[in-house]
Amino acid sequence: MGYFITGNTINIQTDKPLIHKALNNQLYMDDDNTIYLCPKKQEYDGYTIPKWLAWLGGSNFEWDLRCAREHDLNCKYHQEIVVNLTLSKLKALNLLRTINNKVYCLNIPKEYLLVRNVSFNSANDKFKRMMLSATNIQPWRVKIMRLAVNLNIHWFISWDEKHIDLDKIYYEVV
Repeated sequence: MGYFITGNTINIQTDKPLIHKALNNQLYMDDDNTIYLCPKKQEYDGYTIPKWLAWLGGSNFEWDLRCAREHDLNCKYHQEIVVNLTLSKLKALNLLRTINNKVYCLNIPKEYLLVRNVSFNSANDKFKRMMLSATNIQPWRVKIMRLAVNLNIHWFISWDEKHIDLDKIYYEVV
């Protein structure tokens, strides 16, 4: 099973309703040892759950936000950011810092990053794996949320025509 390398998301509320901005980089290592990056300054809305379903799914910010961050990035751009380093190499390059038993990721130079396209199903399957690796989401709720993201018509009608620009990911809102 995959796991989050970095600690919980640190975020601030923006002026937009239900939109938060991440203040830290996030790293997730998937089942196949692929490491994914969500950059700081990313704006996201947590878990997009209709109000009439909130009793079943919970509120937008109730569960581990790291899962929602990656999924929101994938949905916005139909892309993902892959780190082309192993965990041991990240440590050797001093790109990870531990403060009060929480791991933080410094800005990874763009030569170690790859932006690649991600499909609807691939993004949703990764979202499920991330939720399963989170400690505060019950397995039955993971199944419901995985089913619910299949109904995400927003993916098909309003994706951002821009692509992730590795020269700007740490300095502009993603």
